[in-house]
Amino acid sequence: MKFIIKLFIISIGSYFLQLALPWYSIAIMPFLIGVFSSGRARAAFFAGFLGIFLLWGTLSLMIHYQSGGILSLKVAELFKVGSPALLILLTAFTGGVTGGLWGWSGYALRSLFVKRKRASGRYDIA
Repeated sequence: MKFIIKLFIISIGSYFLQLALPWYSIAIMPFLIGVFSSGRARAAFFAGFLGIFLLWGTLSLMIHYQSGGILSLKVAELFKVGSPALLILLTAFTGGVTGGLWGWSGYALRSLFVKRKRASGRYDIA
């Protein structure tokens, strides 16, 4: 599966999951993509990270503009972040790290059960 397609599947699937489930349901899609797609651990982490980073960054920006920036400003003052832009970046980064770690976890689960072929032609379990 191509990297861009993974990003869209993670972002769209996580968006619909978090409409009905708690915030940590964003972990389901990166985990499933990590389990069912081939690739490397680094790619699984970055697909989960970027998919959720883009989702939460976009949703945070939408909330910021819909409230006229008042909500973001008040929350930024409450947490002593400094600016609403930094708050939006921190929100997206927090979601991205969550998605990335769960994508990596999905890859690790897959690597327990799927053999990889080495360059020498031998099979490696991990």
